[in-house]
Amino acid sequence: GKCMEKLGEPMTAAECKELIAAADKDEDGCMGFFEFVIMVKADKPELGEDDLSIRDAFNMFDKNGDGHIDREELRGVLAQLDEKAPSAQDLDEMFREADINRDGQITFEEFKIIIGV
Repeated sequence: GKCMEKLGEPMTAAECKELIAAADKDEDGCMGFFEFVIMVKADKPELGEDDLSIRDAFNMFDKNGDGHIDREELRGVLAQLDEKAPSAQDLDEMFREADINRDGQITFEEFKIIIGV
């Protein structure tokens, strides 16, 4: 609920569970990073590359505000979304897909590519 609240969409625990179930494309009972960003994009198809909503979503992951998402930040937000941390293997896989330039960080530009803007 906290993540969606930060995006301006406060919701109850029941609504969160329903949202996770709807976004859970691989049916593993969890909302992963890509499922989350796909859900944000689907909910707001009008998002442009300069839209503050994309920056807000990115900033939700970029906890220390350094302009990059590192593995620990990604793990922390996914744990908040799902109430459990992803496995190390799942986290590595998600990060590998998102870290296009393989520098160990997800930049805002990489984040936008994942969302499809």
